[in-house]
Amino acid sequence: MGYRIEMATRNPFDIDHKSKYLREAALEANLSHPETTPTMLTCPIDSGFLKDPVITPEGFVYNKSSILKWLETKKEDPQSRKPLTAKDLQPFPELLIIVNRFVETQTNYEKLKNRLVQNARVAARQKEYTEIPDIFLCPISKTLIKTPVITAQGKVYDQEALSNFLIATGNKDETGKKLSIDDVVVFDELYQQIKVYNFYRKREMQKNQIQPSVSSGFGFFSLNFLTSWLWGTEEKKEKTSSDMTY
Repeated sequence: MGYRIEMATRNPFDIDHKSKYLREAALEANLSHPETTPTMLTCPIDSGFLKDPVITPEGFVYNKSSILKWLETKKEDPQSRKPLTAKDLQPFPELLIIVNRFVETQTNYEKLKNRLVQNARVAARQKEYTEIPDIFLCPISKTLIKTPVITAQGKVYDQEALSNFLIATGNKDETGKKLSIDDVVVFDELYQQIKVYNFYRKREMQKNQIQPSVSSGFGFFSLNFLTSWLWGTEEKKEKTSSDMTY
């Protein structure tokens, strides 16, 4: 009898209900790349980060302002479609610790990424193209990156080189830390700068190849012409001298 009373009066927002969501949200945040958005940290209604999270008796989480606006016209949960009222919502401020931490990680990542792009712009338009700039070199293959990918920590690799390396090492990077190909995303901004670098480098190489050949050809032509002219002049002189002697 006591067991039934306990179940009947059990608070739907008990600690186990919230703690489960917190554990799963923290795990997803830790495994998510800063360029992605963890679903458990966003509101299913407005798709934005949770700023004023509330939790329903079934364990669904929303931004308070968004769910209240929803309930003005619909008296049901957007996901389960079961009856729901404003009184059923429970504040969930504990989740903000995870949300704010991930947002901070995203901000720091974007700053690092922007610095990389700025450095790449400078490197792509350098005056000399004798050596490949370090920012365009893959730390694994030591060659020019073809398809750049970036980790959550801002480390850049060539996609194919990294994929082959991780297969060989059992998903460990060159320092021995765990890393899988799913932990990286394509770095399109850097790819665009590599294209610019390749364009200028190719143009510079063609320029250096054409100029010596044109110069050498002109020099060879001039030398032959001068030699022929001098030789012809000498022959003419000898003939004239011979005629006069005769």
